[in-house]
Amino acid sequence: MSKNLNIVPPMEMKEIREQEKYVEFGDKSKTKIIDLKWLCKRIKEDRSKYNMSPYITIAPLNPKKNGNNNAFFSFSKDSESGILFGIVNKVLADDNIQWRRINLFDYLHLNLNNQADLEEYAVIRYWAKLKSSPFQIDDPEWYIVDEEINAISEIEKSDQLMIALGRIRDSKMSDLVWFARILGINVQPNASPKVLKAELIKSASGNPTEFNDKFDHDDRDCLEVLHSASALGIISYSPSGGYKYRNMPLGGNEDAVINYFKEYKDHMKEIYREIKMKDTALLNLEKPEVNEEKPAKGSKKKNAEKQEEAFEM
Repeated sequence: MSKNLNIVPPMEMKEIREQEKYVEFGDKSKTKIIDLKWLCKRIKEDRSKYNMSPYITIAPLNPKKNGNNNAFFSFSKDSESGILFGIVNKVLADDNIQWRRINLFDYLHLNLNNQADLEEYAVIRYWAKLKSSPFQIDDPEWYIVDEEINAISEIEKSDQLMIALGRIRDSKMSDLVWFARILGINVQPNASPKVLKAELIKSASGNPTEFNDKFDHDDRDCLEVLHSASALGIISYSPSGGYKYRNMPLGGNEDAVINYFKEYKDHMKEIYREIKMKDTALLNLEKPEVNEEKPAKGSKKKNAEKQEEAFEM
């Protein structure tokens, strides 16, 4: 049985943080606790969509020979949002929370058609000791046995990988130079097309969904200029000073630089032109290829055309 499940969809965590899916408990001292009603509804809708079994088992990763594989869970905290993930029994007079304790005795068997079990499943997925939890510690001790989730995850990963490989195959080499740097790939000045494509395939195979998300990023052009300029030493970065171009502050992080580029488009064009002049890898790989006129799958417009519209005078 697989022990590497994506038990909390990335979109779920994103919605919780961005849409503030919590309920405040307490009179004087407010505590942010996950909106359990919303979370259970979301899980039921997701599982119904794929016609998935309601039966879940939580098991020890490395069962002890003496059979003493017992543990309990009360709540976890998201350090980014401050939201607590647990089931509230009641709020005490001093505004402290009394949590429902979830006990694991070797194995915890849950039927998600049962509301109490559904609630426990909803929050225990965020337990630090659970493998593939968003808050997983370095050495998790438990995992969720759900082969249907694993099957769906593998199918979706395969679909995403096929899209990613098609994009690598159909994109211009010059486009791939720009994009590779967003992925953190070190593009050598004398890089060959085969080597660069191999590096991109390796990246796509590791996390095809992330690859495609970055390929489709609304501000990909800004990110490509930032990362290429950084790789070529045109833009510098320091933790204290952030990103700079010729001692001109651009912002402390990627989002800030994107906003800067959108506001000061002439500065972005200037950096773009400098990259075009200095990027040896780009100049070497800009020679036309037989298949470069094919549109990249999943993209509305070739990135090179977007860049020409955005930067060329």
